[in-house]
Amino acid sequence: MSLVKFNFLEGEGVDFSEKILKHCILEGLKTVGTFNTTTGETALTVNYPSPITMWFDDGATTSQLFIFPQTLDFTTPLNLSVVYNGVEYTATLPNPSKPVANQFSAGYAYTYNITLSNKGITVEEPEITPWEPGETNNVSITL
Repeated sequence: MSLVKFNFLEGEGVDFSEKILKHCILEGLKTVGTFNTTTGETALTVNYPSPITMWFDDGATTSQLFIFPQTLDFTTPLNLSVVYNGVEYTATLPNPSKPVANQFSAGYAYTYNITLSNKGITVEEPEITPWEPGETNNVSITL
């Protein structure tokens, strides 16, 4: 699986403490497939994109989702729309550039920093990092 993270930042005229983010919609990704929990293998089973809606809890300014690894179709852009203070902001996200161009690769996290302002929305190039192993803890249970 691939991890996509969104960090929403305040720009000119935007104050998240006064008005909250409601939701965002990501378009351009294929979302239907299978995931084998034993082997970790994934497979897309539908070859067309479906929109993904992410709702925000009050005060939240981040969102993340797991997606199927996939090569992006040049004819279908990654469009993001965000609703803030009753206004819909839209932007086209840049495609990933590594480890393989135009592909969300398994085992990688893609972090997009998105700045909302009263003049529009700005999206930075994504930060792309391999997933790191988590912490290991030993637990004992006494019956």
